[in-house]
Amino acid sequence: EEAGLKEEAIQLYDDALKVDPANTKALRNITDLLKAMDRVPDALPYLQRLAEQKPDDRDLQRELRDLE
Repeated sequence: EEAGLKEEAIQLYDDALKVDPANTKALRNITDLLKAMDRVPDALPYLQRLAEQKPDDRDLQRELRDLE
């Protein structure tokens, strides 16, 4: 059931990103959900988009390097 709720949340965040592709909260949350589900390859494009939005965030840039 928890996996189903996570999938539903991912879909809702994806819908939010269709309305506002620069929504950093949605990008962060969908990245975290996918990583928690061991779906790192799926999380990577969202994390890359988030890193583009926040180029000065060193922790975020490090996280991206670690996943790539």
